[in-house]
Amino acid sequence: MAEKGMFNFLSLCAQEVRRHDWDRYLFTLFAPADVREDLFTILAFNTEIARIPDMVSEPLLGQIRLQWWQDSINKIYAGSSDGIQGHYIFEHIPRVILERGLSKSLFDQLFEARASDFSRSPPKNEQALVDYVFGTSAALNILLLETIGEKNGFEDKAAEVGIAWGLTGLIRALPNLAKQGRFPLPISLIAPDQNLSEFNNDMVHAIQSVCVIAKDYLDRSQERNISVSKVHRSVFLSSNLTTLYLKQISESGYNPYSIDSRNGRVGRQFVVGVGALLGNY
Repeated sequence: MAEKGMFNFLSLCAQEVRRHDWDRYLFTLFAPADVREDLFTILAFNTEIARIPDMVSEPLLGQIRLQWWQDSINKIYAGSSDGIQGHYIFEHIPRVILERGLSKSLFDQLFEARASDFSRSPPKNEQALVDYVFGTSAALNILLLETIGEKNGFEDKAAEVGIAWGLTGLIRALPNLAKQGRFPLPISLIAPDQNLSEFNNDMVHAIQSVCVIAKDYLDRSQERNISVSKVHRSVFLSSNLTTLYLKQISESGYNPYSIDSRNGRVGRQFVVGVGALLGNY
């Protein structure tokens, strides 16, 4: 009860991000105050489309819901507000899109990637998996950069951080995705008829391979000779938790089923806080 009262000053967008995407909520607290609420608006939108598979009983209903979101965003870019009322996000996102000059192509990439969430077909290979997380995570990072403004050539670094974050997140979410009947591991790494409902040794190589790719993208981002200002740091702070999560997965024997991703918020706060203080992003 005390915690609920402590956070009742947050906007509805911020509350929803905190509830459904706590890590990105934490990163965004380090964004400049004058842009923070707009970032929460974009992130709240992202949580809505990302959670659709969890909210529907069959893929067709999810596809309809996702199409409604896409049609609504398209109307904003077309200069029409007809039919997009009825959801709290649309009280804010039209202004954010127009005032911040956000690229429609980035929203299109988000929708295209999320549409594949309703397919039971696994990625064909590692590149197909990277392409998926580019749409779900890297494109989102670039949208956040555009929301802050003055991107200063940070797009490639933001994309690489996003891909590393997205791949790591898929591995951490593997137990829940398996319950939904989704198979996020590429068939080039593991047979598509493999039972993912519980951990087995056949999964180790596939999970380890995805983690290696995630680490490679993280290393690429950190090797770029680009100085990220405090203004933009909220987009890049995920690198600190990606490192932590990859270490946890490795220490678990590449068994995400043994990791309780709901715990450890205090430790994560510390890692992100130190990263923000020292400029490690």
